[in-house]
Amino acid sequence: MSHAGEVTPPPLAPPIVPGPVPPRRAGPTWARVIGIISIVLGSLGALGGAWNAIAAALSPAFMGWMPPDDAAFQAMQAAMRKWVPWQVAVGVALLLVAGVLLASGVGMVRYRRWSVRAAWIWIILKALAVTGSSVVTGLHQRDQMQAMAEAGTPLPAGLVGGMAIGSAILYWLWGMVYPAFLCVWLVRPSIRKQTRDWP
Repeated sequence: MSHAGEVTPPPLAPPIVPGPVPPRRAGPTWARVIGIISIVLGSLGALGGAWNAIAAALSPAFMGWMPPDDAAFQAMQAAMRKWVPWQVAVGVALLLVAGVLLASGVGMVRYRRWSVRAAWIWIILKALAVTGSSVVTGLHQRDQMQAMAEAGTPLPAGLVGGMAIGSAILYWLWGMVYPAFLCVWLVRPSIRKQTRDWP
């Protein structure tokens, strides 16, 4: 309680007048949509790559259950063993590449500029990984069918090479769908202008 004659000292800071809080600028909707899609596909890709690597590494143990007196099965087993290291390497590569997409998706939903750079890195790595995986898959199938044919299993002429090449092409096309879409989307001038302002 102040007494008469006392002077109230001035405040140490100027008074603050409350005013309207400026609305937070929302980021583009497309970034959240693409970010969520990238997170989902990256997670699934990582699980798929890990499963492929583990299954390929354990496949020699399961090959021992094949009938020893069946020449066709034994020929397939020999062809499969040849490609086990390559399949493990492809699985690990796909796992690591999927991790880049997952990180890019997390940054995209937060509107971070580095997420666009990570997306471009993923597009390049994914193209290399899918190409390598397609080649390994095609050659693996070719060797298996050739081994079956040599073991006495009749196969139509031209089926061995045709199926191997066809499956490799289909695998490559399927694996490049999202990288192609993301590449076309990110090169658009309006998208580049928006992402340039991200922190």
